[in-house]
Amino acid sequence: MENVKWYHEVINNNQMISENPLPEYPTYGQATSGMVNGQYYLCLPTGTTCPTSGTGTIDPRIVTPVGAAVAATTTATATCPTGTTACFGTNTACGTRFVTANTSASGTATYGAFPWQAYLRNTTNAYSGSGVLVSPYYVITAAHKVYLNVNTPTAVTVLMGVYNPTSLVNVQSSTVARIAVHPNFVATTLFNDIAVLQLTQPIVLGIYADINTACLPAAGTSFVGQANTPTAVTVLMGVYNPTSLVNVQSSTVARIAVHPNFVATTLFNDIAVLQLTQPIVLGIYADINTACLPAAGTSFVGQACAVSGWGQTGFTVFDAPTNPQKQAFVTIVSYATCRASFAMANLLGTNVDTYLDPNGEICAGGVSMVDACTQDGGSPLVCPSTTGAHNIAGLVIWGKNCGQTGVYGVYVSVPNYTTWIQSQMTTPAG
Repeated sequence: MENVKWYHEVINNNQMISENPLPEYPTYGQATSGMVNGQYYLCLPTGTTCPTSGTGTIDPRIVTPVGAAVAATTTATATCPTGTTACFGTNTACGTRFVTANTSASGTATYGAFPWQAYLRNTTNAYSGSGVLVSPYYVITAAHKVYLNVNTPTAVTVLMGVYNPTSLVNVQSSTVARIAVHPNFVATTLFNDIAVLQLTQPIVLGIYADINTACLPAAGTSFVGQANTPTAVTVLMGVYNPTSLVNVQSSTVARIAVHPNFVATTLFNDIAVLQLTQPIVLGIYADINTACLPAAGTSFVGQACAVSGWGQTGFTVFDAPTNPQKQAFVTIVSYATCRASFAMANLLGTNVDTYLDPNGEICAGGVSMVDACTQDGGSPLVCPSTTGAHNIAGLVIWGKNCGQTGVYGVYVSVPNYTTWIQSQMTTPAG
């Protein structure tokens, strides 16, 4: 094995053991971060405009909660050093990019394309390796990078948001409080070469677009042969009770077309077309059919429509997928009515126009406990026509909490995208 080279540098107290010395880059002032009432915050210089705040954000209905989420309106008092102010983060979905990344060509990465990548330093500020953020307090890395520091974890510093190591902008950092090396790690062969780093202070999500967590896969997951593959997604039709699949058809996905103007941070243009590998056959089962695409520009304001899905039955009730399928009857309201509601100080306030798109989104609901909720993202909002056929008025995107009086659910306005959808629907040969 002559041409095999181990990436076997380790952090040894203050010294990096490496075949070639690495440069020492300038130090980065470490901001204070913490958690209060279940909300993470970052202390930034007073006068800084927080990218988000505890009251000016939305609740995407597409995320998998990792714990008992705290409503964005929670009153929380953070402790920050003199001259700094607390900026509260948000519950971002793991593995999500907040920028449009180059996914077709190898080479220089797009800024923010890998927001979960951690940059490791030793006490002389030399680059010491990399890792991946899996929660605000935890990073995983190769054991060979840190096993000599198990008893001196504070010799390791983790920086998040690094793009150019010589120019640290919008970066968060923390020393390491504890290093857990896999008990079966073998330094000579690098078997079981994994370690978990517990940070001294949390990395606050939702502040900078270049910082987020990656998702831990389910135990035993295989990624053999995967690249940027839509076949990782499977579509099932005819599902009523997710625990008892009867009269169901399924297909993997051959192609995913995401709207070219989709913005992950605000969820503008939040629509995609999935081309299936094999067709769903109609007329076989009574519980499988298509819904109708509305004509471009159709207005459904004032109509009573139905949203259905398997999402949570409450904002802090983590019971998705529900059993069986649920439905809610909601009335579509005007943009002016919707905007006035979200412009209230306890909802989005002055951030209302940051998140509410007058052309690409519609609003419905506003009745207590009658609403879509978390994990309903993508679910259809359908409205019956005079002939009884059901048109797709919207797709679930976001809201504030779930089912609050006078607070509307926000949906993709499908008629705004009918022409684009049709342009993506090409019938496969055969």
